[in-house]
Amino acid sequence: MQIFYPHSIQLNPYGFPGTDPNDCPRSISKLKALIKNCNNALSPDLHGNYRDARYTERKHHWWWKANYVFHKLEVTKNFTGLFLFLEEDDIVAEDFLFVLYKMQKSANKLCAHCNIFSLGGNLSSLKVNSKRDDNAYSKVQYAAWSSEEHAVAVAFNASTWSEILSCAQDFCTYDDYNWDRSLQHIGETCIKGGLNVLTVKKPRVYSTRNW
Repeated sequence: MQIFYPHSIQLNPYGFPGTDPNDCPRSISKLKALIKNCNNALSPDLHGNYRDARYTERKHHWWWKANYVFHKLEVTKNFTGLFLFLEEDDIVAEDFLFVLYKMQKSANKLCAHCNIFSLGGNLSSLKVNSKRDDNAYSKVQYAAWSSEEHAVAVAFNASTWSEILSCAQDFCTYDDYNWDRSLQHIGETCIKGGLNVLTVKKPRVYSTRNW
């Protein structure tokens, strides 16, 4: 089943959540923005930049997608298992679903407090000439959620989503356009016990982004 994001910048080219003609240029100074009287002139981000729809769409899309699959689809409304989030530039290994199933079955024994699974890694992190360790392919590890390490091939269930959703205000207002960094923020400040990830030592899904 395909679902389509109705708030994309392609479908909203001349207004929020796309780019309004009166939006402040991303890198304009606050003084020039005030003189220009453009949208959000009083509110640059922490780095002094103004909203750029090409970047903010990432967070908007992820939040919409998660809400849609958990709350809007008839086929998933009573599903209590894991939802695995993949992106169009991900490459998957043949055993990625089998490995996720094994991780889920073993989670209570290996990491009872883990509430997120991650199968991913970035191709740029691979070392072609590194020493081979075949045993690493059957090993897992756990850690607190890190946007740099765990944002590829993320899986969680409705219970974890409810915890994330309870922090919606903090997630949406956190001053960062990346969904994964916003998730890290609420894991550190809002969700009781945090967001804890069980992940494979050798990725089964690779992102080709930045490769």
